[in-house]
Amino acid sequence: MTTTQDFQLGMKMESTVGTPVTVDRFLEFKSESLRPDYGVLTSGNRRKGQAAVRADRTVRTGLRTLTGGITHDPLSKGWGLIPKLVFGTVSTGSPTETTDYLHTYLITAGNLTGVSATIQVGRPWMDGTVQPFTYAGCKGGGLTLSTGIDGILESTLSIAHAYSESVSGSVESASYPGGAQVFSYVGGSLLVDTVATPINDASVSITNAYAKRPKLGNVAGLEPLENGDRTVTASFTAEFTSMTLLNKVRSATASGGQAAVVLKWQAPTLLSATLYPYISITIPVLEVLGDYVAVAGPDLITLPLNGIARVDGSGVLCILGYQTTDSTP
Repeated sequence: MTTTQDFQLGMKMESTVGTPVTVDRFLEFKSESLRPDYGVLTSGNRRKGQAAVRADRTVRTGLRTLTGGITHDPLSKGWGLIPKLVFGTVSTGSPTETTDYLHTYLITAGNLTGVSATIQVGRPWMDGTVQPFTYAGCKGGGLTLSTGIDGILESTLSIAHAYSESVSGSVESASYPGGAQVFSYVGGSLLVDTVATPINDASVSITNAYAKRPKLGNVAGLEPLENGDRTVTASFTAEFTSMTLLNKVRSATASGGQAAVVLKWQAPTLLSATLYPYISITIPVLEVLGDYVAVAGPDLITLPLNGIARVDGSGVLCILGYQTTDSTP
């Protein structure tokens, strides 16, 4: 028996951008806002006695693009395709014990060409019938990871473009990995220049810049290409325990206002003999900006900070690590 709660979402990386593939990785998620843009063009011509645009002076373009996002709590299994779509480059290390695989994603210049996914959303009708919506050629517009005290790590994947939407065919049979766990503030940590730093909340956002390329006779156009800087921003609220972090904001030199930052969220259960699942974000050079400290009555004084990543000497902007029992991302 199907119900109105039988929604689902699956995805798979494509071999050729815009050529749909059958989804086989299914994501637990909290909400999605994938919205296609179907264009309507209207003529500016007028004739005597015409009060508005004539019905026979419009053109329907079909699907022009897709925007929106998918909000979910990352799990210790089955999450690896999400950063792959946004980062573009991933390498997988051999197990150091038995069943631990570390997938490492790098943001460097020019590694998003040819990276796309097919995403299928199953949206139920009121009678429980699940209608498939399949989007091919989805490009990763960005990824945000955030958590706070008493919170679960949450992620939002944003989509920058898609080539097509299909509402025919079947809804693929969803399956989910067993034994997966969420990440939370309990396993969270922040290192600033290798020093453990107590914080109340943290957020990191990665954004890709794409130029959409519609062409005459081809509404979907050619593959979107990078047309701007890839940006990584971070924010966190630290306890005011010394002048160390505040002096980053106050610094009059470039090096004095920069820091190496590592955020990490570890799941509670071992995946091998001594290793735990985790998601980490490493920013080799974070330009520390931010607020200032101030007294607001008897409450504890905190220091809200934010920053933007800079490319280090090796050309790396940001690194994401995902340690899991999944042998492939």
